[in-house]
Amino acid sequence: MTNLDFPILDANLLTPEIGRSGSIAICTNYLSPTEVYEEIPNDLRQHICVLGSLVVNRDGAERMIVNSLAHPTLRYLILFGEEANTFQPSTNLLQALQFGYQEGREGNYIKNGRGAAPQYPNVSSAHLEKFRQKVVVLPIYKHGNPSEIWQSYGKWLQSRIDPSLFAKLTDIQAAKKIYYDHLADLIKTISGLADKDWERVTVDPAEFKHLQPPKVYLESQEYRQVTMPFSISRQGDLVRVDLDVFDDTKLYQLGNNPFDMACSIMEKLGPLADKLFSPAQQLFLGCELGRVAMEIATGIEMPPLTQPKDDFATGDTEILTSKNLKLVPDPQYYYKIAAREDGVSVQCLSNNPKEDAFDLRSRDLLAMLFKLDGLGRFSDYEQAFLHRVDIGIEMSKAFIAAKHGYCYIQDFSSIFKINTEKNPFLLVEGANFLDVHKKLVTRLFSEGITEQHADKKKGQMRGAVTLSIFRDAGNALKQMPSLYQQGGQSTEQMRLEYQQQLLRFDHDGSYSYGHRTRTHFGKDQLEEVIKHLRENPKGTGIIQRFDCLEDMQLFYEDKHLEASHDPCLTHDLFFIDDGKLHSFHIARAHNIINGYPENIFGLHDAYDQHIADELGVSMGDMYMLSSRANILLLTESQRAAAIMSEPSCSADSVDQSSGPWLFANLPEGGEKVVAYLRQNLDIDEGRVVLLHQDCGGQARLGFQEEIHNLENFHGQNLIEKAIDYLRKRGANHNNPIISAYDCRHMGMDFSGLLFWQANVYGGKLYATAVFTNRTKDNIADDVKLCNYLGARYSEAIGYPPGELVLFYAPFICTKN
Repeated sequence: MTNLDFPILDANLLTPEIGRSGSIAICTNYLSPTEVYEEIPNDLRQHICVLGSLVVNRDGAERMIVNSLAHPTLRYLILFGEEANTFQPSTNLLQALQFGYQEGREGNYIKNGRGAAPQYPNVSSAHLEKFRQKVVVLPIYKHGNPSEIWQSYGKWLQSRIDPSLFAKLTDIQAAKKIYYDHLADLIKTISGLADKDWERVTVDPAEFKHLQPPKVYLESQEYRQVTMPFSISRQGDLVRVDLDVFDDTKLYQLGNNPFDMACSIMEKLGPLADKLFSPAQQLFLGCELGRVAMEIATGIEMPPLTQPKDDFATGDTEILTSKNLKLVPDPQYYYKIAAREDGVSVQCLSNNPKEDAFDLRSRDLLAMLFKLDGLGRFSDYEQAFLHRVDIGIEMSKAFIAAKHGYCYIQDFSSIFKINTEKNPFLLVEGANFLDVHKKLVTRLFSEGITEQHADKKKGQMRGAVTLSIFRDAGNALKQMPSLYQQGGQSTEQMRLEYQQQLLRFDHDGSYSYGHRTRTHFGKDQLEEVIKHLRENPKGTGIIQRFDCLEDMQLFYEDKHLEASHDPCLTHDLFFIDDGKLHSFHIARAHNIINGYPENIFGLHDAYDQHIADELGVSMGDMYMLSSRANILLLTESQRAAAIMSEPSCSADSVDQSSGPWLFANLPEGGEKVVAYLRQNLDIDEGRVVLLHQDCGGQARLGFQEEIHNLENFHGQNLIEKAIDYLRKRGANHNNPIISAYDCRHMGMDFSGLLFWQANVYGGKLYATAVFTNRTKDNIADDVKLCNYLGARYSEAIGYPPGELVLFYAPFICTKN
């Protein structure tokens, strides 16, 4: 193997032909490589040989190191963009170069490593040293503590590079922000350096078989049905399993989750499972479970691979389905399954690096099943039955996805089509945090619209309008699951830190949530809410953090258009009904993987529970409206998969009386609830409102005062301010919101539009609105106001209307 073969490990790289002999590679972290390349001046592009993103330390950074060794002309690696905070892969590369691996610990853990999994298990110390000698790594990326990292690494690097290059790097590090201009300056400086003799490096791909196992293609077999002692069929919307394995007892099971059903069968049969079913039968059992489940979920029918034996008898004794059993990993073998254009890929891997690893490829599921059975790469351990059945389930899902153009993710509950057209509204509820979060992540990941994030450096995302409800929030949020623990900090410590952040009076940046709540507007809104609800238990408490006067600002810095850093958690609402305190929180933008847990627990601990305790009432339901919920696909897919695969327990029944109620089903009892409606934005109705305004017909409009307040908000036209922001920064940006409420001058009995946000998804304009303290008499005018605003936005930024989701928190009912 020579180092002229590049890349030797599969990776999503951009290798411009003009830079084929260039010496500079650019690690873009989670920026798009294409986007970065487009910003490099044409006269410098000849020096750029390869660009690629980097998300994680393991696999991603390992591939970068090995491929850099294999490239014949690559000498410099620039770390650019902003790294993923969860893994901090660029920072860990600098730590590895400077300090190496920890001694006496297996797995090549990096000394002073940061974030999750700071290790290179497939890159030996010898290969790391070759990389250290061949490649000069130049950091100009954004990370948590730039001065600390750069001061240490810079001292180590200074004697290893040309003084002019070190001076340029030092100047860039001193800048407040790093722009593409800085990247171009660094490339230009490198291009002016004299060539240096470099020792050539050879790399053998066989040394990295666990990063890229060799592919083994299987020949297809003639279709036939294999006789089995079971039958898998569809019964309505449920999967039915019949097991004919005992002479005197015939078993059957009904369910909708193949893995849970397999767990139940294993629990029912106990040690007999491995005796009653051969290894091949276990694989086929899982495959058929997955096949029928996917038929129910997608409507896709696939011919069965099995048939019951001639004297087969259907079951008469039911196996009850148990949930939330987690698969114990095989101590030696594991599999990575994927849907490929050429069929199914099953990577056969081992925890023993001395054992062969290979990638089976086939368009024939039958051939793959027989091959896996023949290999026998399953340990004899307590869950060997479940392991085989689970692999069978996943193989059938991957096969159906590959054949019919669906998206498949291993251990995801189903396969799905990628949505690129409609921004959905997703509603989830539950009685514990993990249950709600898992549902939310699963639905957002599978149903959310896939688009480029408005902040392009973050890559693609899945987005939606989401409403999460934590029923009986005091109990639902009593404990933060250990799944969310970060580093050595316990979840209890994390919660305390979140709480303190939301209670602080000051800030050390442009804002803190505590400062915006307790100081910014000239009053402590938290204490004001307590006072207001104590004196007026039938009232509504409002906390405002988004400042429509000061936020949504655009300005130029070093000739670059910049925007103010505005709060994402914009408003909180509190109301008491039936002796319980309910809360409704609003986020204009919400990262559902990383930001969401700390927001939920922080809001509950700092505000909701504190207010309830001060008022002497119990906690009711907590609502979290995320107007632009998102998952960043480039950096958060792995974390999302971990959350989606985590067992969670749903409550059998919960009190849903607080809402959310659709307007068609509003309750007659009760005083205050959360209500909502969904409908298409009616731009034609909005244009009629515009016409009325132009013709001086304002008196005929019941909501003219709201329009006037928005257009004359302390001397600012908030509608035009938000529209102008979208014109200049892009129609899919999430900063602009407008509100008719100002806590500086208005009391908490405010009735009207608290929150309005409109943005573009899938080429259409979508809007989210929240009104507070409204009754049935207001609904018609509120909808007209939303359509009017939709018409203003649509005509100004040139996108057709999509959907409106309108919430009332609270909606004032008529009590019996």
